[in-house]
Amino acid sequence: MSLDCWWHGGITEVCRVPVISAPCPHPATSSRRSQGIGGLVREAGFGCLVGCLARVFWAYGPHGPRRPRGPCTSTFPRAQRSLRRVARAPGSEAEYLQRAWLFDAALAKVEATDAEGPRAVAVRAAALAGLERFAEGREAIQELKDDILLAAEAGIDVAEFLQHCDTLERQSQGDFAFSDVFGAMIEAREAGRGWTSALLPQVPEFTSPSVEVRSLAAGGRGLFAGALAAGDVVLCGLPLVCAPDAALVPALREAADASDRVRGVLELLSDGSEKPVASLEQFCWRAPPENAPKLEDEQLEEISRINGFEFFGSSAVFGAASMSNHSCCPNAHSMAVGDALFVRASRTISEEEVHISYFDVLKPLRAREERTQSWSFQCRCRRCEFERSMPAHLHDTASVDEVESAVAGLEPLEAGWLRASHIVSYKEELEALFPLGEEAMQKRAQLLRAMEVTDPGSFTHVKFAFLDWLGAKSVFGPEDPATQQAMRYCDFVHQVRYGKVPGSALVSLLKRTQQAVQSVGVGEEFCHPTAAPEVSAEDGKTMLLD
Repeated sequence: MSLDCWWHGGITEVCRVPVISAPCPHPATSSRRSQGIGGLVREAGFGCLVGCLARVFWAYGPHGPRRPRGPCTSTFPRAQRSLRRVARAPGSEAEYLQRAWLFDAALAKVEATDAEGPRAVAVRAAALAGLERFAEGREAIQELKDDILLAAEAGIDVAEFLQHCDTLERQSQGDFAFSDVFGAMIEAREAGRGWTSALLPQVPEFTSPSVEVRSLAAGGRGLFAGALAAGDVVLCGLPLVCAPDAALVPALREAADASDRVRGVLELLSDGSEKPVASLEQFCWRAPPENAPKLEDEQLEEISRINGFEFFGSSAVFGAASMSNHSCCPNAHSMAVGDALFVRASRTISEEEVHISYFDVLKPLRAREERTQSWSFQCRCRRCEFERSMPAHLHDTASVDEVESAVAGLEPLEAGWLRASHIVSYKEELEALFPLGEEAMQKRAQLLRAMEVTDPGSFTHVKFAFLDWLGAKSVFGPEDPATQQAMRYCDFVHQVRYGKVPGSALVSLLKRTQQAVQSVGVGEEFCHPTAAPEVSAEDGKTMLLD
């Protein structure tokens, strides 16, 4: 389902993307899932709603934006595994290579050394699964399956291994169930343990069959999609390397020296020189590695500068995800989940280029241009070109009155872009209003439309849709058609960001969104390492379910 299904009225076709021009309530009927939510959140307390709306913390921007390398202020949540340290680890080189996601190197090491023992069996099986040779991985682990003592000596839960191996195989074919993507990661984090004791990767390297790399008329390459619905996974994968900024290039060198596959993928990435169109199959582990040449340090420096992503305070270089270009009005969004990066469609995409945002695009034009200059390019998307045609005082932060004066007579799409650029000013205006008043509700509806055409599926969009639902529920009551529409819309925006969410999981997900909304000074998404653990069932009663 595309975002244009949610607002009726004048729908404008721009860049082959359906966009929204005016809101109108849906009928009172709701889906089975929404009715279930409504039954659980029947009567939210007035004081709770006011507090939630009044204390909202605006944590803008997606997790995992691309950025130029700079000073690192925090460390990657997963301990960085230096390959130099691996070389000093007696008898465990293959395991360290496996934990660094260098599956081909791990398999080569364990087979070259004729390593024996239960742990070596487990590492070999995990490396095969990481290479997406799932049947061979299952066969290799059978040696430990029926011997409890051997499995204990290997330090591996064989049942967990087989279960996660099945999950990886389903995901490699495009089946990304919500519980598989988020459930196990949340359980592991809250239990204080690693992702899995089975040494397996979190996700496979996946790209949608409808996506391919094409040459661009203006030069360079980009990802193009034939047909994707909002919420569909465009691609996902683990980083080739993740390290503090200053250590990224040395880490790339070590990984490239250790892994033929990493060296081959790095050779495909942009380094400032002209590159041929690559098949996305070449980025996958199941593809046989090519005999890529040794990369020079200057080339690695450019690869890291052009392709580096900010990843929970560190920098990371990904494979296929690095082929996605930037837009200040993207049709897809990137999100870090545990150790993996997901890119999902933010709206219906049909025979067009897939764009993500490299940074928070809910900023004025001049601030965005300063960011793109870090990569030595100027964004030429429709939004940026439109805003360059506007008076210069609107290129920096302007007041709400100045923006509203400028949008008079503009097309709804253009008005939404301009409001999104000055969303901080609208936020300040909203904070001065009574959060449950009619004027505040109108302002929120206005900003929701601005986010839909500018940065749909972002975490800011998710939080704002949640606030709009709570506000409508308090003003109109839970059964009012306007509240039902707001509830369905909130449900939909969550599913654009997180994929299809079953009703039972959606209630828990909404609690986590509310927790982020109410967290003054934090406001992080639940899959971010600094996010607070999920509220207990008892605490939840005083939040969403009262």
